[in-house]
Amino acid sequence: MKKGAASANNCSDVDGYRVYYKTGYLGHSQSIPHYYGCGSSTNLDSTLKNNNASSHFA
Repeated sequence: MKKGAASANNCSDVDGYRVYYKTGYLGHSQSIPHYYGCGSSTNLDSTLKNNNASSHFA
């Protein structure tokens, strides 16, 4: 099932958060940078916007 997210926020102390197009961490992906204090979010690129299926900390 695809998620309808247009942006992502990496608020964790762990760097290396990625969002993927397909389930199982496959296909096109985008790295989401770590923002101290969770003050900002990153817009997903046109391939992933409203069409992302999995994500994880790498």
